[in-house]
Amino acid sequence: MSDPFVLESGMHVSGAHRPQGRVLVVDDEALITKVLQLLLADEFQVVCVFDGHEALATIERAATLEEPFDAIVCDLTMPILSGMDLHERLCVSCPDAAKRMIFMTGGAVTARARAFVATIPNAVIEKPLDMDELRALLRHSMGTIDPHRETG
Repeated sequence: MSDPFVLESGMHVSGAHRPQGRVLVVDDEALITKVLQLLLADEFQVVCVFDGHEALATIERAATLEEPFDAIVCDLTMPILSGMDLHERLCVSCPDAAKRMIFMTGGAVTARARAFVATIPNAVIEKPLDMDELRALLRHSMGTIDPHRETG
């Protein structure tokens, strides 16, 4: 057995199942970020932040260090700096990161959210999340296929 390494979530993963991509999860609900981190950690290196400002700083820092995130899973509506606002800012400061955003929503209920969803090319996934759909979107975003995934 290979030596395990510790993910940011504290989980140990054997060398045979090392995560293959970096994913940033952005949601103001800590429970959602923690659950996503635990459910995705077997396949991806997951970093979680809890608001749009923290996400923007994390993404810009990662880009500066030439360690960009392969995908960003972001709640559409959050207080202070929403996912929509974050996307707008990233279109200016880190356009490649803006392209890699996948939005989560409990429903695009405001006129602004509906208009935003209708005009962006990014994927939007409804809450409660279908983890198979999210994993497929992440793999597609990264151009990878999970060789351990069951078919049929």
